[in-house]
Amino acid sequence: KGCMSGLKPAVVGLIANAVLGVLMTVFFPAGLSLAVFTEVTFYIYAAIFATMLVLAFKKIHPIIIICLSAVLGIAVGYLL
Repeated sequence: KGCMSGLKPAVVGLIANAVLGVLMTVFFPAGLSLAVFTEVTFYIYAAIFATMLVLAFKKIHPIIIICLSAVLGIAVGYLL
């Protein structure tokens, strides 16, 4: 029991690190600069992210959220 309680913060930290890494890659591919906010793709990806975040808080099944975000991401990739 003590081992599991010690592992929980480590797992949360690893997941947070992965999420931040993906967010930085998607939203700021050229590094942190104000030029990112002038690109249309930034706002499209932000809208997809916000939509998936809302669906996650509405207790939609995670597989549906993952599949929907994959479909939207692929569609946007082909359109741009």
